[in-house]
Amino acid sequence: MPETVDVLLWCAALATWLMMFFKIASESVKKLVLFVRGRANKPRRTPPDRHQNAER
Repeated sequence: MPETVDVLLWCAALATWLMMFFKIASESVKKLVLFVRGRANKPRRTPPDRHQNAER
């Protein structure tokens, strides 16, 4: 019987650590995806044309 309790405690501890790991990992991935999407939706700034005002 003590072995069963020991195994159940180890399984509960492992499940807790896995849940914490996947929660932290999913939050990090969400932030990364939002960052990448934000960068993709912004219009790119083009440098001013140097030859545009060359005639003046």
